[in-house]
Amino acid sequence: DPYLPYIMVAATLLASFWFFHRVPNFATRDEKDRLIDAMVPIGRVLADPSFESLQNGVTWSRVPFGATLYLFALALLPVVVVAVATGRAEIFTSVGYPGPAFGYYGLWASTPEWVWTWSIAFVRLFNVAFALGSVYLTYRLGTAVVDRQTGRLAATLLTLTFGFLTIAHEGGEDMPALFFVLLALNFLYVYVQRGERLPFYAGAACGGAAIAFKLTAAPVVLAVGVAHALQALKTDGDPLRTLLAPRLLVTGATVGLVTILVGFPTFMVGGFDQMYARIFEGSVSRTEWPTGPDAPITWWFLRGYFSGMGLPLFLASVAGVAASVAGLRRRREGRYGIALVFVTLVVYVGMFSQWHDFRVHHLLPTFPLLALLTANALTDL
Repeated sequence: DPYLPYIMVAATLLASFWFFHRVPNFATRDEKDRLIDAMVPIGRVLADPSFESLQNGVTWSRVPFGATLYLFALALLPVVVVAVATGRAEIFTSVGYPGPAFGYYGLWASTPEWVWTWSIAFVRLFNVAFALGSVYLTYRLGTAVVDRQTGRLAATLLTLTFGFLTIAHEGGEDMPALFFVLLALNFLYVYVQRGERLPFYAGAACGGAAIAFKLTAAPVVLAVGVAHALQALKTDGDPLRTLLAPRLLVTGATVGLVTILVGFPTFMVGGFDQMYARIFEGSVSRTEWPTGPDAPITWWFLRGYFSGMGLPLFLASVAGVAASVAGLRRRREGRYGIALVFVTLVVYVGMFSQWHDFRVHHLLPTFPLLALLTANALTDL
């Protein structure tokens, strides 16, 4: 596609522009917490190389945030290597278990500036890479479901979404989770088209990775089930026989579950209680845990989408979703892909409608879905 490089260059420039803002300060509280969560186990292992040190360091974190710890530890690795190679390993071994007073200011002030500068820079560059991957996967999905024009337009709309670009400049788990959700949807659509088992298992694994990064990626589980149902409807044989495939479903569920478990470092080091509390207590309480003013849930949706998309793009997205759904009957090619995207969007919106409140970063997974449905409607004009 001769236009794809231009789209990716534009996405690179916009997603990476001034990515080092506020360094060596943090952009958000999450960015700070996730980085410190990775520093503690690294420092403990350097001070006392043992499984017990690793276990205590991993389970110390404020809340076990799954695969984000792996990502931030990987971003920290070059900084740690330089510190050890230059005889300054005490920078990390002295971290210990820092006190949270004044937002861990004591740790921040006592750590050399270059450590924060480079570690935050690497974290954000990783986030930019996931953002670019999300743009490309949006293009791929739009191209596969409809055509290249739709893929280009969807990728362009996502690139120009303000909320998407904002989150691309902040270290955290939102962008990696989005990347794996889109990767899962791409594999699942291949399964819908071909009926092969491997793309189904790959989609389940990617969905598990997305959930390991962020538990609010849970709607991808239903997307896996919807993809299987759509494939059964598409097949030339008996749909019921295709739908009732226990080996396929059990294997897919096992692959997804194992990916989730491996994605939680707390599980890998035996912190089962912390992981249980994170998944089954913290996630359930979040729906009623107020972090903002009491207001109708429609107000929170409008606030989030107006802030993350702007009024013109939001209104275009609403019209695009309506037009795409209305066109499902007359569209023969690609209707299963459009249905998969639409149902995933509905599940996300339905999940957040049960919350007391939410922020723009929670709505991030819906941005590429809205871009795809809007692009589909525009290409039908």
